[in-house]
Amino acid sequence: MPTCATQIPLKPDEARSSRDALAKAIYGKLFGWVVQQVNNSLMDPNSKSSDAGFLGILDIYGFENFERNSLEQLFINFANERLHQHFAIALFKTEQEIYAREGIVCPVIEWEDNSECLEMISGKSPNSIFNALAEHSRLPKSNDEGMTEKLLADNRKSKCIFPPKLTSGYHAGGKGQRLTHKEAFVVTHFAGDVVYRTEGWLKKNTDTLHEDLQVCMSSSTSPILSKLFSVGTINAITGGARGGGKRAGYVAEKYARQLEDLMRTLRASHSHFVRCVKPNHQQEPHRFVNDLVLSQLRNSGMVDAASRLPCPTRTNTDKSLAHSKSIFRTFVPPGAIVECRVQHAPAL
Repeated sequence: MPTCATQIPLKPDEARSSRDALAKAIYGKLFGWVVQQVNNSLMDPNSKSSDAGFLGILDIYGFENFERNSLEQLFINFANERLHQHFAIALFKTEQEIYAREGIVCPVIEWEDNSECLEMISGKSPNSIFNALAEHSRLPKSNDEGMTEKLLADNRKSKCIFPPKLTSGYHAGGKGQRLTHKEAFVVTHFAGDVVYRTEGWLKKNTDTLHEDLQVCMSSSTSPILSKLFSVGTINAITGGARGGGKRAGYVAEKYARQLEDLMRTLRASHSHFVRCVKPNHQQEPHRFVNDLVLSQLRNSGMVDAASRLPCPTRTNTDKSLAHSKSIFRTFVPPGAIVECRVQHAPAL
């Protein structure tokens, strides 16, 4: 039998969603392609990638708490939560394990564990935010209000999520707007409480690219676009390793997977941290709000790191001995005999 194609016109909202999904896909693929070209240009063509190390710089948006927070802010704050956990484990837990292994007496340092918040956002429990979002995205007649109400009901005993108060103005002290348990929820992050309004979340979570648009882009006259959208390209952002899958998965699920890949890379590398502090909410120069800065330093663990951790930075024995000799030459009188014994510690 001869095959025939059936055309089903999209509604205006569906057409706009398809247009936006295509624009996001093109931008994401082009961005990944540019990064790949930069990395290739920095690599020595004569060296094997398996034998070479790498120097990576991770720069993300800081913690966000606006008058109106949506799914985008939850993604950003979730990434900050994961990085904060990585920072705490690398700086506190790992250091204390090294001290215990070497017999160094050090008081136990307690830090704020945000595991419960991470489980609430993306844990395996069906009541986590991402799982609830995926479940309601699959249901044909679900809506944002029903998802929010059920999410709060299922987690009514949790300390990390609760219904909003009378106003949404948490961080700036503004009047805000009255919100109900069907419109928003509050998550207790390591940096403070954030009110998330869930309007439009289900639509954002299912913002995927149709297969016919991917096929259309793969036949583009632009060599770059046709390559980026071709089946099997490593730069495909949909359908896993293939570029032409019918379904890319939900946005929150894909974001969580990509973030886990990033954290796996960070755990396999030696991390150095630069903690940024916001001096004021108004982004004004020469204005330093003491309480705001102190709150950020405490929540980020910097106060504990500076006041309790004995030696988070260490150097090797030979370098320390050379430095000590230079000090002795300055303060020890000429001709004096000084006996200096150095016991090599086990290699870290």
